[in-house]
Amino acid sequence: MRDQLFLFLVIILLTFQKDLSAQAYRPMAVEGATWEYHGWGDNEGRVIRYFIEGDSIINNTSYKVVHESLSFSGAGGTMLIRDDSINRKVYAIGTNPIIGTCHEVDSLINNHWDKEFLLLDFDVEVGQSMDLCIFGDYNYNINSISYENLFGESLRCISDQDTIRYSSDINIIEGIGSPDGFLGSLGLFIASGEGFGLTEYCISDNGVCTTATRNPLDHSEIKVYPNPSSDIVNITTEKTTLSTSIYDLNGRRLLHNQNQKIDLSPLNPGPYLIEVILSDQYVYRTKIIKI
Repeated sequence: MRDQLFLFLVIILLTFQKDLSAQAYRPMAVEGATWEYHGWGDNEGRVIRYFIEGDSIINNTSYKVVHESLSFSGAGGTMLIRDDSINRKVYAIGTNPIIGTCHEVDSLINNHWDKEFLLLDFDVEVGQSMDLCIFGDYNYNINSISYENLFGESLRCISDQDTIRYSSDINIIEGIGSPDGFLGSLGLFIASGEGFGLTEYCISDNGVCTTATRNPLDHSEIKVYPNPSSDIVNITTEKTTLSTSIYDLNGRRLLHNQNQKIDLSPLNPGPYLIEVILSDQYVYRTKIIKI
């Protein structure tokens, strides 16, 4: 009886420790963290890279320095970020222009680069909401939270649906940010027929992720064909497809299903955007022509 009780207590303790581990906060402001975003649609061939290197102290608060480089202009910017690990929040200061948030616009106009703002809030549960300063103030309502195996880690993924215009599923990943943009563009580029998607994330010493560190969000093997097409468009990928959607260039979703093919025959001839959401939270978008 004593042995059975001891075994029961050990199982309870291990389960408790596992739960604690699963809930541990994954920081974003990590030295050497590197993000690489590749353009889609009108941004095809463009790359935005972010790399954390160095520290800075502002108003007696310590930050990590995020460096931005743009393949299409040779320019870039910097931003300071810090984690509040206890409260699961990420704060930032935009010290120089860095693309992606309404804070960029506000700071350029009002010279507020030394003002700290809430970048991401992961202290939320299903049914709650968060306010994000992303091209305007949006109320981000949480409809699901899950743990996904990404970049060799079990990462907490927070999802929202249909509360921000021009998007179906909105996702942010604890420790990573948004698959649509480091600072959280969250799919708002769909209306303009362009945007960026996360293809690589790693911890490096030079701001470059090698093929050895290439992560699960690199979907160079995903194929959408035929393009142009008069009716059926097929999607091939090794990952599970959660949804396939067709948008017009004004950002209105016209067709939607959960298959690896979609029928364009109800649409008028012309250009559209196809969006494929995969099981690992990756969102693939590209232009497609209906003939």
